[in-house]
Amino acid sequence: MSTAIANTKTNEQLLAAKQTLKTRIDKLMPQIEASVPRGVTPDSLVRFFFNAINANPDLLTCTPNSLADCLVRAASRGLEISDGMLGDCYLIPFANRKAKTSEAQLIVGYKGVKKLVRNSGQGIVVMGHARKGDLFTDNGQLAAPTHSKALDPQRLTYPITHAWACMVFRNGLTVSHVMTLEEVLAHRKAYVQPSNYANASQPWHEDNPAFARMAEKTAVRQLASRGDLPLSADDKTMLATDEALIAVANTVDHASIEVPREQIADQTPVEPEPTITDVELEEAVAECTTPLSCDDMSSRLRRHYPGSRQEIWDAFEAKREILINSNPACEEEPP
Repeated sequence: MSTAIANTKTNEQLLAAKQTLKTRIDKLMPQIEASVPRGVTPDSLVRFFFNAINANPDLLTCTPNSLADCLVRAASRGLEISDGMLGDCYLIPFANRKAKTSEAQLIVGYKGVKKLVRNSGQGIVVMGHARKGDLFTDNGQLAAPTHSKALDPQRLTYPITHAWACMVFRNGLTVSHVMTLEEVLAHRKAYVQPSNYANASQPWHEDNPAFARMAEKTAVRQLASRGDLPLSADDKTMLATDEALIAVANTVDHASIEVPREQIADQTPVEPEPTITDVELEEAVAECTTPLSCDDMSSRLRRHYPGSRQEIWDAFEAKREILINSNPACEEEPP
């Protein structure tokens, strides 16, 4: 009976903390609405924020001010807070021993880094990996498979040899960062908790299909940490702080940040809106040859993938501007 009473008391405390947080966020809505980039819906960002809270109730032990601050910083950059590391950014709790409180910290994921670069208007970040048998240039540009998936269905079973990330500027300049498998594994050992790669069911394990994405994500963050991305001073400071926090988190039991925490049985998280994959978006952009076709494709994709509205808008606006700059006459409306 005492255990049941304790659980009831804990649930009441969590509900009270959540209500306090909602009250705090409601007061901040005018500030959030004024700071979000064009094309971003504030209500959607708040919904994703509380979805992350539902997935990890430990965050409710953090001070409401620290949680609200994370939301405001993410919203001002148009970043969606996720309940796992595959979103734009995510939250982890850290103990403030001096104040004897727990505070939330905002960690930007690889999708968030890519979105920050797109928001700069100076280009895009692309990433990929090479497997045994692929061609891979020494200067670290792109992996060119010598055997396509159609010709060799077994390709995805071959071991990964490299992961890369490349900044493609609008003027054609490229800056890339390549990591060998050994370097990726060294990063994993330094920054990822062993429980997250203990067996093949974990995304950081080499035999898990998600390992390729983890390796690419690492290359993107390394490219960012080198200072080769066109980011604002505030964004660079935020990402530099991220690296320090991630390193510390590897020694903190409750701060497992590489995989989302298990869903709580009595919580039903809000279903995320459909999102477009990087490959699908790149292929759609490549198909557009006129500003009007960019507008049409962008409109249709944003309706079909509401979870990627900002990403789709940025990609087609960039392509539209490139087309207009290369041929100003194409901006004119057709007769």
